[in-house]
Amino acid sequence: MKPMVSPTMGPVRAEPAVPTRSVVAVRPVPRVAIVHDYLTQMGGAERVVLAMSRAFPEATVHTALYDPGGTFPEFADLDVRTLGLNRFGFLRRDHRRALPVLARAFAGLEIDDADVVLCSSSGWAHMIGDDLPRVVYCHHPARWLHRPDPYVGGFGPLARAGLRVLGPGLRRRDHRAMLGAGTVVANSNTTARMIRRVYGLEARVVAPAGTLGVGGVDRALGGIRPGFVLCISRLVGHKRLDRLVAVARAMPERRFLLIGEGPMRGALDRSAPSNLRLIGRVDDDQLRWAYRNCSVVVSTAQEDFGLTPLEAAGFGVPVVVPAEGGFLDHVDPEVNGILVPGWNVNRFAAAVATAVTRSWDRTAMVNHARRMGEYRFAADLRELVCESVGRTGVRGKRPTEAMR
Repeated sequence: MKPMVSPTMGPVRAEPAVPTRSVVAVRPVPRVAIVHDYLTQMGGAERVVLAMSRAFPEATVHTALYDPGGTFPEFADLDVRTLGLNRFGFLRRDHRRALPVLARAFAGLEIDDADVVLCSSSGWAHMIGDDLPRVVYCHHPARWLHRPDPYVGGFGPLARAGLRVLGPGLRRRDHRAMLGAGTVVANSNTTARMIRRVYGLEARVVAPAGTLGVGGVDRALGGIRPGFVLCISRLVGHKRLDRLVAVARAMPERRFLLIGEGPMRGALDRSAPSNLRLIGRVDDDQLRWAYRNCSVVVSTAQEDFGLTPLEAAGFGVPVVVPAEGGFLDHVDPEVNGILVPGWNVNRFAAAVATAVTRSWDRTAMVNHARRMGEYRFAADLRELVCESVGRTGVRGKRPTEAMR
């Protein structure tokens, strides 16, 4: 009989299916430079960049803005190189203020110690002006240009007015940059469809990795008893956290824990019912404890991929998420969670109650997370990078020499 998991699950002590920086590389690869929009927050895209750096241990990481205290501490061990904008502290504290100048800043970036650029882009990194071959890993086409309404809600009136003025020129530059990439990769089928609609390009789909490893130690969050409903999210408009508030209010018998920081913190503090606790940012040890001691993980966001369900599966925890977007790629109702169609607070609350009481196959969940883990991601990226250099060659070498 397969081992089953109870509604409140004990510790999962499986070893993580995550490679170390020293064991990923199994064959020679070209010199790679990783370019990412900005390293100022702790989100899924930043975890993906860390996974890229483990796939290419010698790679430099180039970014417009880098706030060591605002993003994951592992970046301190990498060769992170910033653009000139980084000297302005107010931009590091709020990257949205840099929106009018980011495109021009990336266009001026030149890299002289790499054969290929791997761009981790949510709107800017693919605009690099260097003539090196580019593999663009697109988390989503720029929301503020192509799907602005849910994204710019946190902008001030001047920023919104500025975006209306700058938008047409930024969209033209965005199109030229994406069309000039040698290879475009989408993180999900949802993102691939949006790339097709926005740019007319067919993107290859490579699901991301970079989830929290389950093998590390954990540290308890003070004053919180096990058995809570867990949500991990940046507190921004397009995460639709007003819906989480509504679900918590509809389930007064359940305790909800929201982990994350962002500009909506004040509004959420004011609107949250007494059974929804916000605790801000936590470190990875505390995040492991939260996964190991929750009863279910929920998200009400519209995600282009959404790493949280894979993290939860690694710990043997089910999820309840909307039946839309990137969640459709990796949430299997027979394995690791419940997909809720449409938005109805009572329907979502009923799914949470079902997930908490249903018996789940924890081994199947962990295996699901491992199949989508970092070894697969690294191998796919290495193949794409080598293909890109094979088509164009590298500086000072013939393609065949670069691949030996």
